[in-house]
Amino acid sequence: MKYSTKDTKALWTFRIEGDQYWQRTDLGFKGVPFPVITGGIFEPGFADCFMQMLAGYVAEREGFLNGRFGCVTPDEAVASHYVFDAALKSFANSSVEKIEYQQQPV
Repeated sequence: MKYSTKDTKALWTFRIEGDQYWQRTDLGFKGVPFPVITGGIFEPGFADCFMQMLAGYVAEREGFLNGRFGCVTPDEAVASHYVFDAALKSFANSSVEKIEYQQQPV
């Protein structure tokens, strides 16, 4: 999967069914978990998406998500950087790179 704030209404998913496919799904902006001031017929902007992330953080912190997916933890964010680093090395070297996660001291 990939998502970018550059194209806020698109979610890309990857699958392999013999061939490899990237599929774009247009998300729209109706039915978002937290209300925003931008109407459903308008193009959402970065501020709308940022407010969704901020509201998600507060809702998770206060225990209002009822088991739904919450925000990325700091450890998960650090782990993603190991993945990005391996991807850059893989591209530069045309190789498969092993990802070695390092535990951060608490």
